[in-house]
Amino acid sequence: MTLARWKFLNPSIGRIRRLIARWSCSRGYRRTERATFTALRSRTALSVVLTPALPTTKTFAVHLSIDPQMNVHQIAITEDNVSDEAGLNAVLAVEANVDGVIADGAYYSIAQTEAWSACGVLPVIPPPANAVVHNRPATRWHDHLVRYIKDKGIHAFRSKYGYGQRALVEAQISRIKRCIGARLLTRNIESQQREGVIIANLVNLWNSFGKAICVKKV
Repeated sequence: MTLARWKFLNPSIGRIRRLIARWSCSRGYRRTERATFTALRSRTALSVVLTPALPTTKTFAVHLSIDPQMNVHQIAITEDNVSDEAGLNAVLAVEANVDGVIADGAYYSIAQTEAWSACGVLPVIPPPANAVVHNRPATRWHDHLVRYIKDKGIHAFRSKYGYGQRALVEAQISRIKRCIGARLLTRNIESQQREGVIIANLVNLWNSFGKAICVKKV
């Protein structure tokens, strides 16, 4: 097979994204079946070229929510100056029963974690290093975490509540940037939201092909 023929059969990811844009945006995510899962959330940044003739770029924030099998359940693209708490709200409404939420400390909010805890959802988000115990009924989970980390240490907190799973969402973000790209193709926020849907569809479609299983040698 000639090189030219191979290039024709192996189009760029950008071309694939444009080809499936109409299908993706009209149908939403290719989700897995409804099931209880732990939501892993994180934030990254993608840039946009504002003027093709000049190297002028603008950065947007991408908030991602996945399950431990690395399927994307929600993706939101916001202005870079939008707070992480607001970004968390943007990816909170998922069509699945969530039994836990794991995110980094930038997403921490006493009101939000207490609301999750009251609903039976386990919020695994480390409080700020300077957090204090309030001893109020409305801060029961917050007070528990602050006391536990103070007595046992942050590493004990991460081990007990499986905080290390958050590495999966960081790996998914790296996968998106390496395989799809670190730049968005569209310039206005509405189109970028639809582009986010396309990215989520691609990732979930890749996952449906199967994934390698890592086994630790004994």
